[in-house]
Amino acid sequence: MKHRILSFALSLLAVLFANGVFADTWDGTASIWNHGNGTASSPFLIESSSHLAYLAGVVNGGVETYEGVYFKMVTNIDLGSLSWSGIGTSETVSFKGVFDGNNFTISGINSNTALFNYINNACIMNLSTSGSSKCAGVVVFSYGDFTVISNCHSSVTVTGGTGHAGGILSCINGGKVTISNCSNSGSVTVIKTDKAAGGIVGMAENDCSIINCYNVGVITNNVSLSPTDQQGYSVYSYAGGIVGVIKKNCTILKCYNAGDIVANADLSHTSTSSGLHEKNRSCAGGIVGFIQNASCGRTIELCYNKAMNTATSTTYGKYQGSNIWLICSLLRSICQWWRYCCIGGGRR
Repeated sequence: MKHRILSFALSLLAVLFANGVFADTWDGTASIWNHGNGTASSPFLIESSSHLAYLAGVVNGGVETYEGVYFKMVTNIDLGSLSWSGIGTSETVSFKGVFDGNNFTISGINSNTALFNYINNACIMNLSTSGSSKCAGVVVFSYGDFTVISNCHSSVTVTGGTGHAGGILSCINGGKVTISNCSNSGSVTVIKTDKAAGGIVGMAENDCSIINCYNVGVITNNVSLSPTDQQGYSVYSYAGGIVGVIKKNCTILKCYNAGDIVANADLSHTSTSSGLHEKNRSCAGGIVGFIQNASCGRTIELCYNKAMNTATSTTYGKYQGSNIWLICSLLRSICQWWRYCCIGGGRR
C-alpha cells in the first residue's frame, strides 16, 4: 500500500511539473550552472531561472557562443514577466549550441524579441513556451545550414510590432533550418507593411523544411496607412497558417492549420495622383500566405487547412485560400505561373 501511495505521489508530481504548476521563478539574477560538462552524455543542467539568465548574459556579452555545447533543463522556469532581452544579439554573437528543454516549460516570457534572439547552427528542442513577445514564440532569427528546431510548442502571444512574426520562428535569415513536430497556439499579429505573419514561421528568406507541425492560433496581419503616411508606399499584408512568406526553397510536409488567418491591407486614400500609391495587396493562406519568388522550389504535401481565411484590401488585390487538401504535384505546376499564390486554396 505504501508503495502504491508513493508511486501515485511521484506520478502526480511528474504531471504537475510537466504542466508548469511548479516552476522556478526568476528574480532578475544570474548564476552559473553546477552540474554537467557540456557534452551530449553529460550536458550542463539548467536547474533554475538564474542559470538560463547566465546563459543569456554570456552569449549576449560576446564571451561565448557555446558552439557544440549541450544544455538540458531539469525544471520548469518562470521568467516572472520581467524584461527578457533574448539570447543572442547578432548573427555572430548568437547561440550555437544544443538546448534541450527536456519537455519542460519556460513561462512568463516578456520580451521585445523572443526567448532566443539569434541562433546559428543550433538545436532547440523539447521545449514549451508561454508569455508575450514582439517577434516569435521561441526564436527570432536563424542562421546556419544545420539549424534544427524540434518538438517546441508555443502559446506565446506575439504582437509583432514592425517586423516579421512567427509562432515558433520569426525569420529564416541564412542557411537552412529544419522545423519538426512543433506547434503554436498563441495569437500572432503584424502591423507593418511588407512584413509576414505565420503560425510556425513568419518569413522564410532562406531554405527550410517544416514537417509535422500545426497552428491553432489566430494569425493576423493588419496594415493600415493614413493619407499622410502613404506617400510613396504600397501596402502589402501577408499571413499564413504555417508560413507567412516563402522566398527560397521550402518543403512543408504533414502540416495543418486550424487557426483563423486574417490579412488586411488598408489605404484610406485611393488616388493615383501626386505620388499617392493606390497599390495594396493582402494574402491570407491556410498553409502559406505568399510565395514571393515564383521560380523558387517548393514541395507541399499532405497539408490541410480547416479554418477561415480572410483577405481584405481597399484597392489593389485580395487573395485568400479555401479549405482544401494540398497535393504537391498539382500545386507545383500551378505555382509556376501563379505568383500571388495563397497556399491553402484558391484566389478570390
